[in-house]
Amino acid sequence: MAVSARDGKEWAPGKGTFALLCAGHGATHFVLGATVFLLPYIRQDAGLSYAQATGLAVMYYAAAFFANFVSGYRVDASGQRVLVQILSVIVAGGGVILAALAGFALDGTPLFVLLAVGWGLSGMGNQAWHPAAFSYLAKHYPEKRSFVFSIHVVAANIGDALFPLIAGILLAHVFAKTNGVEAWESVAIIAGLPCLLIAVVLAVYLVPRDRRINEGKPQGMSARSYFKGYGELLRNKNAMLLALVAGLRNAAQTGLLIFLPFYLVDVFKTSPVMVGVALMLLQVGGMIATPIAGTAADRLGERPVVFACLSLTTVVLVGAMFITDPNWYIASIALMGFALYAIRPVVQSWMMVLVPEEFRGSATSVMFGVQSLMNALILLGAGRLADVYGLVLVFYIIAGIILLANILTFALPKSAGRQGARAA
Repeated sequence: MAVSARDGKEWAPGKGTFALLCAGHGATHFVLGATVFLLPYIRQDAGLSYAQATGLAVMYYAAAFFANFVSGYRVDASGQRVLVQILSVIVAGGGVILAALAGFALDGTPLFVLLAVGWGLSGMGNQAWHPAAFSYLAKHYPEKRSFVFSIHVVAANIGDALFPLIAGILLAHVFAKTNGVEAWESVAIIAGLPCLLIAVVLAVYLVPRDRRINEGKPQGMSARSYFKGYGELLRNKNAMLLALVAGLRNAAQTGLLIFLPFYLVDVFKTSPVMVGVALMLLQVGGMIATPIAGTAADRLGERPVVFACLSLTTVVLVGAMFITDPNWYIASIALMGFALYAIRPVVQSWMMVLVPEEFRGSATSVMFGVQSLMNALILLGAGRLADVYGLVLVFYIIAGIILLANILTFALPKSAGRQGARAA
């Protein structure tokens, strides 16, 4: 939060504020869960190829790429964190609802352009959340930074896990099929409602406090000072290398999220409920692992935790390709989630150590911008490869991406665990 012009003191955050930030993060990932889970059924409904279906995901991450930098600038240059957070959840929820309305158009035939716009808005809203939230958490919880980031990530895992399970049950038992195709549009509308509710709560609870703290004028920096510092940020080799490692890890995670439902629906012919259970298990593994990894990183340093988790993910992913029983395959997904999602808060916290406090929002935008760009590029190619060579090849490519991220981890500086957090 910005400094009060009246007394120079900063408002001390309460537990309710942290809980609300976690709830907002969970709501944006409720929408992300929708964009992942519903793609196979949208593909069936509209008769799309894998390249066309993943094109919606490409639109999601391309829009997220630009939203990251706008959000980072607003946070660091103007200090308007609460406004950014409110707008992010409104845009995320409104985007997936727009996509649902596009699905209802033309007698149930999805209008692809509006679908793409809706997916893009959802991506913008989801990614714009992070710079404001991360700079806040890093500032107020320096000695338990990795652990606090892990709880923030657990909230995202909860959102990612809840929607597939709820959606699977709704598609199987509430919303009947139309001409043999799942009726996904009503489920998409349900996905957007929590974001709109959280926006109202944020406006009621945080905006009045933000006004009292800032006395109507958030403290920031001039545009000239901002862009000068931004240039220095881009020349920070360790921060940029970490952004690349984070981008590769996230591209692998996104590839799994997008192509696992395709694999389960098109290869194993699993029901919507089982698809939901599989995606939920992926997130549950992450929920268990992230606090463990965050605590370990605070004590031991980030690099050994990242290396161990990336190595385990590679082994499990390659091994899963030899599993032919759908039940065992779904069980292996939980172990993949345990290893892969554990890295996320550690990398996020690590970035906060490597950059000056006043540019933590922008550093977050750079890291997530790299992630979004790499997600878009890899999904663009993976969809085409899946159409030509099949889905299995995509998973081997994902394993190769994780291996590359692991190799690059050795070039990053050793961290000092809790001591390094105090020094930041």
